[in-house]
Amino acid sequence: MLAYDVDSIRNRMITRLRGKASWANILAYSVNLRLIDCFAEELSDLANYDTYLTRETKWSLARNSSSLLSAESIHRYEAHRKVGAFGLLRFAISNEITSADWITTTTYATNAVVYYNDILYIALQATTGNIPSSSPTYWQLLDISPLINVDIPKWTVFSDQAGNYKFTSYVAQSLTVGQNFVDINVVQGVPKSYSVTATGINNEEFLLDEANVENAQYELYVNNVLWTKVSNLLDYTSTDLVYEIENVLDFSGIYLKFGNDTYGKKLTAGDAVKFYYVSTNGSTGNVNSSNTVIKIDSTIYDVNSNTVTAYCTNIDPLLGGSDEEDIEQIRLNAPKIFQTGDRASSANDYKAIIENDFNFVLKATIWGSYEYNIDAGLDPWTFIPAEENVVHVAAISVAETNLTPTQQLLISAGVNTYKAPTDIVTYETVRFLNIAFTTIAYVSNTSYTLSSVTNAIRSTLGSTYSVSALDIYQNIYFSDYQALIDGVAGVEHHTSYVEIFYDYVFGSAYVIADATLPSELIKTQTLKVYIQDTVGGQTTWTLIGTDDGLELLMLRLDIH
Repeated sequence: MLAYDVDSIRNRMITRLRGKASWANILAYSVNLRLIDCFAEELSDLANYDTYLTRETKWSLARNSSSLLSAESIHRYEAHRKVGAFGLLRFAISNEITSADWITTTTYATNAVVYYNDILYIALQATTGNIPSSSPTYWQLLDISPLINVDIPKWTVFSDQAGNYKFTSYVAQSLTVGQNFVDINVVQGVPKSYSVTATGINNEEFLLDEANVENAQYELYVNNVLWTKVSNLLDYTSTDLVYEIENVLDFSGIYLKFGNDTYGKKLTAGDAVKFYYVSTNGSTGNVNSSNTVIKIDSTIYDVNSNTVTAYCTNIDPLLGGSDEEDIEQIRLNAPKIFQTGDRASSANDYKAIIENDFNFVLKATIWGSYEYNIDAGLDPWTFIPAEENVVHVAAISVAETNLTPTQQLLISAGVNTYKAPTDIVTYETVRFLNIAFTTIAYVSNTSYTLSSVTNAIRSTLGSTYSVSALDIYQNIYFSDYQALIDGVAGVEHHTSYVEIFYDYVFGSAYVIADATLPSELIKTQTLKVYIQDTVGGQTTWTLIGTDDGLELLMLRLDIH
């Protein structure tokens, strides 16, 4: 194989020239030799550049995300731009919406306000331990509802006290008479608009030079008529009011692309195009604490156009913000979407769509009647009426928790365009299996401190067996975690084992606890039950029972 480094090219050129009579003798330091050196260097650089370009055309070898973005249309894939953190803001005309949940051991003064089962109550007198919903002597429902409906328009802006985090509503909602509050959908970022006048050429396109265009929340109007964003204009006819969005290859902006009266309606000269969008901070816009977004930056009006003093707060963290897809995410995700063929007809299809189209999903597992029968040891095609056409979805959010009802609704709406009409999507609660690693490690090399080795073991096990690192239903093997600890620098040898633990919080002193452990084949005489009186301020755990060697444990607890 020919080599294209400078010396190889130079030597081949000299050898070839020496074969010609007029070039039989080339002086070692002549001008001609210096020119040959220059040509050799340029040809070598050109060969390297050609190799680089060839490599960049290969999906599995490309090193620049722009190379993959230029080929993403082949996969019918749209790499996502920045995604704004999202969630719910509670909105009301009273600041009582910031009240805390009722706690049985807290003493409340007269007129204290609490949430109980997401309903506001006000104390009629000082009280401790009396349940608001069943203690009319001590509590009554609090009414902070408006006397007239209050509008919360799309693109209303909210922020934290310092104004560092801006959030925008992306659905028009109202607080109506009789409602104490309403939870509104928001995304991190500020609303902006881009206006341009069409010239009327075929396949007209406009560049919006903005790197922070949020990936999902936008609208486009032509002459005040809402047009629809689509993935491919070639799928539409001359009368369809549709447009495409294409990312600039370095994510520095987007192109708004229109049809040609064959594939999508063409713009007419003088058409007023207006694009509304949210400019987001992506991953740096996540809000990890509740009661942080507490200001309303926009003016709020009731239905009679009177100004209203309103309040807001985030009951839960506002998460899910992320930056543009990096090259490895695009390389992995695009083929998955391509393989689904724009349809959800298998568990793998649903998994690919849910994990890639919804940025708040960390990971998911999907099963239907086919997988149900296999797990039950039945023929895969056994007919079970209760499982027919049911698609079970178990997913974890980026916050490493179960999905919220709002997130489930967003997924249901999103997969509706892919799935068969008869598919019934249902959501299952993910149960987290808590594992404690116990390691007795021996360190004889004095160049390592015990604290550094301990921290290294914790870090290694934590990064390998965290919720984000593991797949749902992934097996954990003894040999694997033993080898991980063996490989930690400074560990000479060790004795390690794992313990599985399950927390159960008693909501009352009189309750039957049915703790079904999420595991099988538990080693005999290893099942132990501990109790901690958190109400009484206990901080230690007390062992109250063990199994009998037959994996049977029966306890009756009288808690007073």
